[in-house]
Order: sequence, then C-alpha cells, then structure tokens
Amino acid sequence: MPLNAMRKSEPLLERIIHDMQPSRIIAEVAKGDRASYFRNFKGYRMERFSRPKIEKIARKELYERKNEFWAQLLIVLWNAKHRPLYNAVRDRVATINEDVELVEKIEDDLAATWLTELLEDHVLEDVLICTYLNEVRFTDTFVREKLEAPLGIERPPEEENDSSEEASG
Repeated sequence: MPLNAMRKSEPLLERIIHDMQPSRIIAEVAKGDRASYFRNFKGYRMERFSRPKIEKIARKELYERKNEFWAQLLIVLWNAKHRPLYNAVRDRVATINEDVELVEKIEDDLAATWLTELLEDHVLEDVLICTYLNEVRFTDTFVREKLEAPLGIERPPEEENDSSEEASG
C-alpha cells in the first residue's frame, strides 16, 4: 500500500521531499535498506546530496525499482514533519469510527466541511499529500474535484482513489 500511495503522489514528490533533511533520509536508508544505500550513497560525501538529487534518487527507487522501503520511509518522515495536519485529519476521521482503519468512505459533504476547516491552517497541497499518503477514504470524485483539480493534477480515470470499492470487493 505505501508504494501505491507514493505512486498517486508522484506529481507532488518535490513538495514531499522539500521539508526533509537529505542527511536524515540517507541515514534511514543506511539503516533500513542496505542495498539502496550502497547503490545510491556509498562512497559519496553527504553534503553532495541536495534535495533535488534526493528527489531524483527517490523517483528511481519508487517508480522504477518499486522500492517499498523508500515509500514507507517517505510517508513516515512526511507525517512526522507535518504532525499537526496528520493529527487534524486523523481526529476528524476518528469522529466516524475511533478505529480509523475501519472507515470505508467519507461522504463528500462531510469531506467538504473538513477541507474548509483544514485550509484555515494548512495549504491544499499538504492536505492532498496527507490524503494520498494516509489513504484517507474520501471519494475519488471529491479528491479529483476539490483537491487535485485546483492544483492542476489530472490522473487517468483508471487510477481511482476511492478505496471503498476495494474494501467492499
């Protein structure tokens, strides 16, 4: 699932990595994915790795190599960096069911109310990233119209974000 979340967030990968320290990413890769560490970082000084270079490596690891570790790492680091937004979304979903993993669908009218509230303290790009990375169960129509369209993001129709179909299938 983390890889699928990162696939959806590909247009926003630069923004995801923007807030992260390259040295932190490298250190975590060194501990958790030795093969990726040797492939991308071994023998280089850490100062050489700017965010754009890390983004290029992340694109290769995520979208070409389909590296699940990188997907999970970026999700964990992003959520940690954006803890207030993550908590705000989680707390709203918990009003439907305390076990947020059991929530199958969030109706559009409720999602619109939440979006209005979230945009008081957060930017739309971050709300969309949080939605993708944490698989918030907004309907695909809501995500396309209210979150992606204002940012100029268009996904092909076969890439649906509505996980209620998956949950019932």
